[in-house]
Amino acid sequence: MRFAPLAYALACGACFVAVDGCAHLPSGGVPALTPSPVVSATPTQAACLQSAAANAQIVAISPLITPTIAPIYGLIGGFGLVSNGNANNISAPIVVAPSATVQFFNNDLVGSQLRYSAAGIPNVNAFPSPTYTFPPSAAAPSGSQINATSTWSTGLLGGQCYSQTFTIAGAGTYYFGDVTYYGLANLRDVIVATASPTP
Repeated sequence: MRFAPLAYALACGACFVAVDGCAHLPSGGVPALTPSPVVSATPTQAACLQSAAANAQIVAISPLITPTIAPIYGLIGGFGLVSNGNANNISAPIVVAPSATVQFFNNDLVGSQLRYSAAGIPNVNAFPSPTYTFPPSAAAPSGSQINATSTWSTGLLGGQCYSQTFTIAGAGTYYFGDVTYYGLANLRDVIVATASPTP
């Protein structure tokens, strides 16, 4: 099944419904592998890459990926690692190899006015609570490496758009969240880069 339209999801505020199983990316999986940016981007929207880079680990962004309490990391929600074209509907830490390449994907509808993002929260070992104020620059794409000491960012992604690719700085735990909805809808998660990632 595909994610339902997301425009109504934020109108519900913090009310989310848990759905068992997986949700599919468009066309039943990750489309073609050659990035092709849309004509331009504005300060409030990142360039829209229409396809995933070869060998990239894809992380879907959607407020319909139900928040949960991760035993070590606390409240996470809105992000899901894609496997075989599917993202789990329940949030979980994003576990990848330290050598992985990562791209984020806004699983909202094309043309939606909702923009989602992933931006690093530097120099922390737990999520700031109850909210976090990202620097204004995090609304635009920045960086190409996910690390623990800088605010890398996808910028605000339009519906059905992929972010730029990111490399991982090495083994470690990297906290990140959505620039706009970190505190409003609990869109936050961790990337756990480990030599033995498990599905």
